[in-house]
Amino acid sequence: VAQTMWSGACLLLRGGSSGLWCPSTLAAHPEPGTVGQTEAAGAANELPRAVELARAALADGLVHPMLLNLRSYWWTQRGRQDMALADLRLAVSIAPGDLFVRNALGILLGRMEKWPEAFAVLEETVSLMPNSAMAKFSLGWAYEATGELDKARREFETALALEPNFVKPLIHLSSLAHRRSDWPGSREFAEPALAQAPSRYVSTTTLAVVAVAEGNLAQPEP
Repeated sequence: VAQTMWSGACLLLRGGSSGLWCPSTLAAHPEPGTVGQTEAAGAANELPRAVELARAALADGLVHPMLLNLRSYWWTQRGRQDMALADLRLAVSIAPGDLFVRNALGILLGRMEKWPEAFAVLEETVSLMPNSAMAKFSLGWAYEATGELDKARREFETALALEPNFVKPLIHLSSLAHRRSDWPGSREFAEPALAQAPSRYVSTTTLAVVAVAEGNLAQPEP
């Protein structure tokens, strides 16, 4: 199943100070017209243009899950989680089988501290798409955020098994190992995460802390 570049989870999970993340795949058959233009803007990493196209299209009466998801991101950037939530609820009602908008809804509900509903959405997403690394990771994120660390670890491990190059589970598994003072385990996950994403501050910091804990800091030249 082709995945749309600017779908829900990509706007709410990872990367950079803005919290953006998007899958590297673009829909194999982009839709024509405004939706296709918006998707093309996403493929070119032109998020502001994609958002403005989405907002304009919605204002003109075109309703599409991807457009709603983009506008929900715009709302969250302005502190209007209530409006973002309304957009994502509508997106899910239109496309209940869309992994990304379902995932985005669950994550936003969690960030709004609406945990019972967040878990309901994320667990249902996993049940609908049991082979989705993204769905498993997001459920793990919710468990970690609510202190259920063993459950979080299991979900992150499953996500990584499903998608070995998925950096996010590596980072979170490293963090969980660090919290257990499992320094070799923390290094085991932090090193490949840093190799895949050299700019990851969390991985770099974790490795530095592990080196201190293990007493493996490089000695200065004489």
